[in-house]
Amino acid sequence: MRAAAARRADQPAAYRAAIDAYGGDLLPDERAEPWVAGRREALRQACQALLLALAKLQERRDEPEAAIATLERL
Repeated sequence: MRAAAARRADQPAAYRAAIDAYGGDLLPDERAEPWVAGRREALRQACQALLLALAKLQERRDEPEAAIATLERL
């Protein structure tokens, strides 16, 4: 899983690659299908967690502008 790899690497590029792989809501046209709702929300939360982790990493690396841009995306 790219999220786990990003956390292990602890590098901005790895986080960005995992975040970019998200691509948006799973099956957005299937809002009424209960079987997809849980997975859709889990993927959304995973992406949000990666964005927050990336912003914290950028802050630790003294990259405040990048951290702000990441938080705005969140």
